[in-house]
Amino acid sequence: MLQLPQSVFYTNQTVLQQEAHALRSLRHVRFVLTTRAEASYKIATEGMQLPNVMAIPDIACSAGPFLGSDHPLYDIVLMPRSDREARMTPHMAADIVHRAAQAAGLTYK
Repeated sequence: MLQLPQSVFYTNQTVLQQEAHALRSLRHVRFVLTTRAEASYKIATEGMQLPNVMAIPDIACSAGPFLGSDHPLYDIVLMPRSDREARMTPHMAADIVHRAAQAAGLTYK
């Protein structure tokens, strides 16, 4: 199992140790955690003592320019998070973007 690049940061050492224990106990699969930054790598290898950690840059940081249309259909494309770390619901995010886009005369989807 390969976990794509993550930022690893904990404010609670108990939670860090609980999650480290859970990840180390994945004996039925080979779990590899990839981290975005050196600080995250250090937390994963030293603080969590995970055996399979790789430091790799996030693809978004090195992808370069994207080939796309010279005439985009929308000025804004909204892709809100919907996982447990989301700070607002997709509906709330869409409402905020909708109001801002209307005020600026932009189209969005």
